[in-house]
Amino acid sequence: MLWHDDKQLSWNNIVSLHEQHYDLLIIWTAPLVLGFFGSFIGKTSLLLKDKMTSLEQRTLQLNTILETAASAIITIDKSGAILSFNRAAEQIFGYRLVEIIGTNVSRLMPMDIAAHHDGYLRRYIDTQQETFIGKRNEVNAQRKNGEIFPVLLRINPMKIDDDLFFSGVIDDISETKSLQAQLIQAQKLEAIGQLASGVAHEINTPMQYIGDNLSALTSNFNDLIAFQSHLHEIADETFKSKLKALIDDHDLQFIMEDSPKALKEALEGVARVSEIVEAMNTFSHVETNQAKQTVNLHE
Repeated sequence: MLWHDDKQLSWNNIVSLHEQHYDLLIIWTAPLVLGFFGSFIGKTSLLLKDKMTSLEQRTLQLNTILETAASAIITIDKSGAILSFNRAAEQIFGYRLVEIIGTNVSRLMPMDIAAHHDGYLRRYIDTQQETFIGKRNEVNAQRKNGEIFPVLLRINPMKIDDDLFFSGVIDDISETKSLQAQLIQAQKLEAIGQLASGVAHEINTPMQYIGDNLSALTSNFNDLIAFQSHLHEIADETFKSKLKALIDDHDLQFIMEDSPKALKEALEGVARVSEIVEAMNTFSHVETNQAKQTVNLHE
């Protein structure tokens, strides 16, 4: 440009040239502006990269927590479609992630509950009344193989970008329920044992005097048999004929033969009941200190 204006290269001519052509200032300052802007963009990019790295780490940590959680964690949208299904949920329900994502969550419920689930969901969306949501509830769930099992369920709503979602935390309590049933059964058996001990004690007292009375009756009947025998010996022929007629009329011969057998069987029955009572006492007896005891397994 100096050559075109037939001027020599000097500081004065250069300053004059810039005063006449402001575009030269833009050309000279452009690299500075671009350098400053590039530096700003570079620093901004580094900050964004750091934030993205931090976000990726937090996302990885969150996913790791979700995948290693012992409870099944499931998220659904407001239509009931499953959006996430962690590893514990796969193990509990038997579904793989690829076959359950996008399907309705009622697939994990028994038919009687599944039929009403969408209605519950719509009612909450319309009324926002937390009759079931936000509380721990014990309900039945259904595995892939059709098995119905008890679970402890807590559902919480969450809003993301003004859209409504629901997260459910589910724990399989089948083993807990089984242990509870065993405990209840053990308590029943303990109550039966206490009842058996009380019944045995109450039975034992009347059986003792029944046995004593039967023994006394046996002894008395033996005396009657001896008396009849002696009566025959001392009676004359006339009295013997009358005595025989009386014996025949009252079937005394059968009574004398059958009654001892009946008394013997009754005493055997009393002895058997006494053995059962003793067995009940032995079986239901527990030391109060609950320490280990030596017992006879046959008994």
